[in-house]
Amino acid sequence: AEEEQQKVSRFTRDDEQANPWAVSHLNEVPTCIAGEAPFYRFGEFAVRADQPRLGFPRNLLLSDNWFRPRWIGLGDRRLKNVLVVLRWYPQSFKLLLGKLVPLLHGHLVSQGLQP
Repeated sequence: AEEEQQKVSRFTRDDEQANPWAVSHLNEVPTCIAGEAPFYRFGEFAVRADQPRLGFPRNLLLSDNWFRPRWIGLGDRRLKNVLVVLRWYPQSFKLLLGKLVPLLHGHLVSQGLQP
């Protein structure tokens, strides 16, 4: 038990509290700007600055409650298990898409292409 305690204690544990975020964030297109939004792109995730990033799709996001980018370089951390996987389409994205599709259609038609 003491050996396990020593293994656990070598990980940095500060700033581990959960940061609640408003459900209204799910109705917005995520900005993915660190510090401004509760989510960032999984492709930007790394535990250390010198680690190569993995090529995750741009629409795969994670919460800073799992790992905060500001922790990079501040010591080793034990990563938490993923608790929730959520697939969502923000309402504002649907509105934006509703405006962009007719524009794209008009552009294709003006170029003589059949959409």
